Amino acid sequence: IESDTTGLAKAEADYNAKTLKINNKEKKLDMEMKALDTEHNALSTEYDSVKQLIGDNIDKSFQIFS
Repeated sequence: IESDTTGLAKAEADYNAKTLKINNKEKKLDMEMKALDTEHNALSTEYDSVKQLIGDNIDKSFQIFS
């Protein structure tokens, strides 16, 4: 008795190809997410710096008029 495994091999190859595509997309999304997280952290730091600078300028202005 012989089994025809061509259909099984084709299905397995198709499955492996689709899995590879999904894994590649997942890696790309992870990289984009890391880039966005880095950009978010940079913007938060810049925002905090500007906020502190404005606060310091306001304090100095009120000290001049006091």
